[in-house]
Amino acid sequence: MMRIGSVAVAFISLFVFPWPVSFALILVASVFMPLAGVTLGILSDLLYFVPGSAFVPYGSLFGLVCTVGSLLMQRFVKTRIMGE
Repeated sequence: MMRIGSVAVAFISLFVFPWPVSFALILVASVFMPLAGVTLGILSDLLYFVPGSAFVPYGSLFGLVCTVGSLLMQRFVKTRIMGE
């Protein structure tokens, strides 16, 4: 239930909150569901795309970093919990 709730709040935050709050919630959602980070990052780029404003898709890059970080974190945490 926590997984779905965190992703839903992050999704809604893209429409309601400013981008720093949305990115923080995307980071939290990606901890619970790693692919949510890249998905919500791409969605934020699609929602706020302005032609000629930036050459780098910051939302997608942030989502990719969150996804990779959460995958590494989950692997590290699972290894430490099972090893003890």
